[in-house]
Amino acid sequence: MRFFTLVILCALSLNVNAAGMGESMPGTHSFTSIKAQPDLPLNRVDTRTPALDLKEKKEALDKKAKRKLMNTTSPKAYTYKDLSKEEQKLLEAAAKVMENSYNPYSHFHVGSALLAKDGSVITGTNFENAAYGSTICAERTAIFKANADGKRKFTTIAIIGRGHDFDVDEPVAPCGACRQVIFEASQISDENIKVIMSNTKKTKIYISTIQELLPLAFGPKDLGIEL
Repeated sequence: MRFFTLVILCALSLNVNAAGMGESMPGTHSFTSIKAQPDLPLNRVDTRTPALDLKEKKEALDKKAKRKLMNTTSPKAYTYKDLSKEEQKLLEAAAKVMENSYNPYSHFHVGSALLAKDGSVITGTNFENAAYGSTICAERTAIFKANADGKRKFTTIAIIGRGHDFDVDEPVAPCGACRQVIFEASQISDENIKVIMSNTKKTKIYISTIQELLPLAFGPKDLGIEL
């Protein structure tokens, strides 16, 4: 009889301890612990900073940075009247030769006029090719033509352009390849060549230098060659 009484007491004691441990021991998953916190989500997500909001903020900051960069890198705009007589003459020569452009593919006319140190003006226009990579721009045409005439020292180059049946509102600037060739000419000339870039009607003109248009350029000195 005592044996059975002892067994029953031990069983009751184990049930009470198990119930208490289920509520207090960490890692124990009992019915009591689950019911005590019925509203606790299994995967809590912080909704205060959604991923979409962060993406939108980043895009807004990127746009702001781009606008700031554009505002700081755009040169001052001039009009035709702001130019010196010499600069006006050079731009007029570029506009005149622009009409001789050979452009059956792009239908875009570009004229360039180069001022040599001896005061002469050499002009050039773009000449396109069915193999597009063989096309040559107006700026390089003028420089190569000057070289053929034995002229290699320059101070200024003027550039202007228009579409086949429309005027361009923004000044026409030299492409990367032309900038590299102008830089080479500047090294030969020992002159930071001035670059005048105009829209079709000469109402918006940028004036810069080749070193500004092509900073940290690669040239003869990088090959250890003194010209």
